[in-house]
Amino acid sequence: MNTDRVPKILVTSLSKKVPLIRELQKALSKISTQGRIIGADIDKFCIGSYFVDDFWEMPLTSDLSDDALIAVINQFQITGIIPTRDAELLYFSSKRKLLEDIGVHLMLSNEQTVNICLDKLLFTETLKQSNFSVIESSLDVEQLKSERFVVKERYGAGSIGMAIAVTKQQAIAYAKKLKHPMFQPFIEGDEFSVDVFFNKQSQCMGVIPRKREVIIHGESQVTSTLEDTVMENLCQSIGESLGLTGHGVFQLIKTKHNKYKVIELNSRFGGASTLSIAAGLDSLFWFVLESIGESLDTYPMKRTKKQLKQVRYAMDKIVEI
Repeated sequence: MNTDRVPKILVTSLSKKVPLIRELQKALSKISTQGRIIGADIDKFCIGSYFVDDFWEMPLTSDLSDDALIAVINQFQITGIIPTRDAELLYFSSKRKLLEDIGVHLMLSNEQTVNICLDKLLFTETLKQSNFSVIESSLDVEQLKSERFVVKERYGAGSIGMAIAVTKQQAIAYAKKLKHPMFQPFIEGDEFSVDVFFNKQSQCMGVIPRKREVIIHGESQVTSTLEDTVMENLCQSIGESLGLTGHGVFQLIKTKHNKYKVIELNSRFGGASTLSIAAGLDSLFWFVLESIGESLDTYPMKRTKKQLKQVRYAMDKIVEI
């Protein structure tokens, strides 16, 4: 292991992503006693700021110049950056070459792949061209054959603000409330998330499917891992075709006819992705290794023998003042 470089990781849009920070601390502890986490957010009082080693009150990416970004990188001697919010992914993917030139590793795919993942209609069309099974999507509800529909924003990830299982007339009315509405047929079935990690060379390090059992505000609050070779191979193949790097989270539906339909791919670490780390998909550890120039050839995934269930809940932190 390369111990000449101390890993110092910047986590942007920190907000209250304490579970991610906890897992990142574990990853750093396996590599260096001097590793540090730098949190960044536009809100200097965000909950996550109480759990990191250093904090940067970050401006909006629209106001963040290259010089200002480089100055922060130099100030904290940052080796890697983990963007965590959909709205900042295109910004950071566009800075990939700039960051590589100064030795900073980004846990994010290239700009083209990120754009495909953020644009749900483009994502559907791209997968269809490669003959992957994906849910039909259209800007015109009349183009879809279904009795019930899903209406969602075309851009970004997550299910907040969606209308589900509505009639055509309800779908048309609801679409007027959205900025960039898109329509999909409503398909009954079980919902799954699939965590994947691809190294710098877009080689898959591992895949962990998990069933979404309780969903609140678009995130799994109760979720369980499982083994499903068909689902795992499907997501690995899609990731390879898109040139994915870093962590990604697929959303799929398994229909009552046992057919898989891909809904979307979020090209970032997910809210419940910590379960997949516990199951052996050591994304943050692998990312930190890559940020200090270490090859992942000798760090294969070691999947747990038993399946795991995760229940997410609030916790308190008490400190002396």
